[in-house]
Amino acid sequence: MYLILFSGNTVQKKTWMGHELNEDQLLLGKDSFNMVNASGEKIGSMVIEGNWIGSNYEWMDLSILDGVVSERTTYTFDQSIQLIESTIDFSQGQTNLLGEFKWGDGHVTGEYEIERGGETRKVAVDTTFTDLVDRAEVFAFVQALPLSIGLKFPVNVLVQPGMEIWEMNLEVVGDEKCIVPSGEFETYKINFTGGKLSNVLYVSKGDQRKLVKVDVVGQPMTIELVSSGK
Repeated sequence: MYLILFSGNTVQKKTWMGHELNEDQLLLGKDSFNMVNASGEKIGSMVIEGNWIGSNYEWMDLSILDGVVSERTTYTFDQSIQLIESTIDFSQGQTNLLGEFKWGDGHVTGEYEIERGGETRKVAVDTTFTDLVDRAEVFAFVQALPLSIGLKFPVNVLVQPGMEIWEMNLEVVGDEKCIVPSGEFETYKINFTGGKLSNVLYVSKGDQRKLVKVDVVGQPMTIELVSSGK
């Protein structure tokens, strides 16, 4: 469905999980976070970055749990915010994993290359799906959703690198003031629950929304915004 003209070009309505996104609230630039334990000690870091490259939107997440896990994922979405490509570079202990995938029309194809103990093997991926998104897409687009208390909808997510599918729910449950290294924010409190790992997300209000804090439910770890590129 073609709706508006922008810079002389016809562009498509941007929707995600059936909800129209506010393009002005998409991340442009780089945001940096600290992972801290229950005592407030830094135990890792996370960087997310988003930019328009031509008519595609590219989003990246680099997460490092110091001395334990390193994971870099990148995603390319078309102008209507449909995922078309993704990559993953994951390391834990003696295991290294690289993956590249193509998405479209309810179908994902690609390949993992797994190195473990000096041996390398390749695993092909060729899967059909319905109403499924990569789990990281929630963190990419939550601030651009039409947020208000009471908004709630199910999200079926694909979790890498295990390629598991979790049935989860996203719900705006209230307001909360958050104090993080980058400042003090009035936020929407959003429960992202289900599967094997749930989170509580805090998105700032105002003209430019930001993901400013993430609680990891059941684990002594919180992710806090340190600096913002926009």
